[in-house]
Amino acid sequence: MLKKRLCFILLMCVFFLCQAAVPAEAEAGFIKISVKEGFDGKVKSDRGFPVQVTVENSGADFTGELLFNFASTYNSSGAKVLSIDVPKGSKKTYTMSLPGFSEEYFNNWQIKQTIFLYKGSWKDGNEQAFAGDKILKPKYLDPDGRTLGMLSENADRLKELKVMATTNHLESIVLTEEMIPEDELGLALFDYILIDEFSVSKLKKSQQQAILKWIQNGGILIAGAAPDAAGSYGSLYEELPMKSNKEELADTKMFQVASAQPAFPNIPVFIGELDRGAEVALKSGEIPMVVHKGYGAGEIWQTAFSLGDEPLSSWNEYGQWFALSPILNTVTPVQFQKGGPNRYDMLFNEFAEMNEYFAGSQFSVGQISLFLFIYLMVLAPLLYFMLKRLDKREHAWWIIAAVALVSSVGIFAIGAKDRIANPQMNQTGIYRAEHGQLNGYEAFSFLSNTSGDYDLNFSQGTFNGVPGSSSIAVEDGKRYAVLENSRNANRVTFPNVEYWSLRTFYGQASKKDAGQFEIKLTNENKKLTGNIINHFPYDFEELTIWSGSKKIRAWPVEKRGESYGK
Repeated sequence: MLKKRLCFILLMCVFFLCQAAVPAEAEAGFIKISVKEGFDGKVKSDRGFPVQVTVENSGADFTGELLFNFASTYNSSGAKVLSIDVPKGSKKTYTMSLPGFSEEYFNNWQIKQTIFLYKGSWKDGNEQAFAGDKILKPKYLDPDGRTLGMLSENADRLKELKVMATTNHLESIVLTEEMIPEDELGLALFDYILIDEFSVSKLKKSQQQAILKWIQNGGILIAGAAPDAAGSYGSLYEELPMKSNKEELADTKMFQVASAQPAFPNIPVFIGELDRGAEVALKSGEIPMVVHKGYGAGEIWQTAFSLGDEPLSSWNEYGQWFALSPILNTVTPVQFQKGGPNRYDMLFNEFAEMNEYFAGSQFSVGQISLFLFIYLMVLAPLLYFMLKRLDKREHAWWIIAAVALVSSVGIFAIGAKDRIANPQMNQTGIYRAEHGQLNGYEAFSFLSNTSGDYDLNFSQGTFNGVPGSSSIAVEDGKRYAVLENSRNANRVTFPNVEYWSLRTFYGQASKKDAGQFEIKLTNENKKLTGNIINHFPYDFEELTIWSGSKKIRAWPVEKRGESYGK
């Protein structure tokens, strides 16, 4: 009888456990995740790329977050958040961008999952099982190769340029409206973006701004002519080097390649007033055919002729002419730095790692010697004579221990005073000022004063960084750092940071309409004289002028129009 009762109790326990597990298993089956990485599945390991995420919900309403693990390099690991809200029986598509996806790191056979689903906030830890894709599997492009994105209503118009790209080791990718991400990080794969006969104005404002910020960060835009450029190019029109508003006919002699010349004598062109700072690269007589100007760290090239119109687009030598033109022979400083080793590796080793060194309390040899001398004098002869005189030598055992304890606490307090009260922060930036904009790199490092979660907040669109550290050894990126984007700000959360531990966030940074220096210097009889007028909203405590191998230390300059002469 006892055995039967025990068996019955055991069966009931198993039954209730199964009943508790069934709802979780059923709920997990409600969500299916599908992902498309990069452009046509292609990415470069050390550049940002978009991820299209489709969520299907066959169960109850679901609100939660997806975390995508990434690693731009071996010393950079993290995760990025995508918030989802999928009603019962619906299907939604989201787009986000990741800063990089190291080929070497994710070829590790031990990594089985890089996508994680949470009900509610990821901070609550309520992870859910789901069906579908659980890991990103992109195709990797040559990191040293150049990439050209083509945006046109009819991609066949640019067939000669696609052939040209293949023969000149350019990876060409045909883009559509849906493929344009809403942040510049997703466009970092491209060195060039070519737009011809495409209405940019029908893109979302966020997509148009993403293209502009991509140029500002070092991209090269190639804009073909349009009859109504103002209406066609949307937000990009104000930044074009030429405001075309009239149509003319131009001679085609400038297209000559070796002995080959177009059989057609002229083509229609659209020209207008040149923008301030614009330069003419090619002319046909007095007609500017190709113009360009700098924009941040990038450039905008504009042609007076359509890049895909007949008869030019079907001319056999058109691709060769385009490849030899100055348009594709331009490399911005940022693009120049993209070749060679993984740029995140190089950036951390040569820049961000130095930011992890924090100042501490320093003692000289003399100070340490004096302290030891006083300490020994107190513990040995002074203590002995005092206790002997008071006839209290039996108290020596606890007095020696107490002095040692107080001394140790004092030494610790002096050495750790800067680390106990608040976390310490180092911030270093290197910027290049061009065309009224700042472009460069920035690194933030902090040293924790207690264990727990730490947040860093940045203005939206000004800093595209990755978490990293010389001591990083975390394969699960979400355990190291979590990136979240909102409408106006970006936040990086470092969860469960250990006591007195380092964390670093570093990457490319930029600021539009930052200001510039107005330099009025002359060199007469080996003497440098003149003024430097500061139009930046910052005071400069130290200014240095470099000329060849010479470094001349100048004077402090105050913000906004203050000038000093020497």
